[in-house]
Amino acid sequence: MAEDISSSEIRELLSYMEKIKNFEKKYKLQLESVQKMIWGCLLLIAGILDFVFAAYLFRYGPVFIPWIFIVPVSVLLMNFVSNRPILTEEKKKKKPFYKEPIYIGLLLVIVVMIAFGNANLYYLIMPSIAVIMGVAILVDHKFVLTGKERAIEYLTPVLTIATALVNLLGYFFIKEISIPALAIEPTNFTIFHGLIFGFVFGIMEIIEAILTRKKTFA
Repeated sequence: MAEDISSSEIRELLSYMEKIKNFEKKYKLQLESVQKMIWGCLLLIAGILDFVFAAYLFRYGPVFIPWIFIVPVSVLLMNFVSNRPILTEEKKKKKPFYKEPIYIGLLLVIVVMIAFGNANLYYLIMPSIAVIMGVAILVDHKFVLTGKERAIEYLTPVLTIATALVNLLGYFFIKEISIPALAIEPTNFTIFHGLIFGFVFGIMEIIEAILTRKKTFA
């Protein structure tokens, strides 16, 4: 007959389980940090490329080329990184993509790009995308964020939506842009639309990534 497990052995086992649980909690935070860093860096790259194409090739923006390649790549990388083994917590059933706010937002972005892709409405593309992505993140955070320590993450969608106002005001009130030092000939403010959106959204994601990573050392 097997020997009874002593109370000290039970306490030792619970101690090990608690350590594993804490490790997985920190590991999850590290994955979140990596995902945010991926988004942030790729958004910065897309914004810079958008500006280069808009300022030197097309003389107006935004330009679809960098966003068409970078956004799907970031989604694939995030999904790849998020696949992790779970030992101490029950694995949640993954929601279908059409119920995820971020994916709904990306589908609406495609609709916006098609609807406003003509020469008369192109200045509405980035402002519309900023509002869509900002609202999608706000809706997602409504069900995810808890506690004051994560309240700063609400600033990302708010500032992203604010870029829509900046880009629209720039388009209507700054009629001509000319930067001789950068060899930019007279054009309109839309050459900055993608750069403004990408930098604000991207930098906020990077800041969130750094703050999330710091939690793993807390």
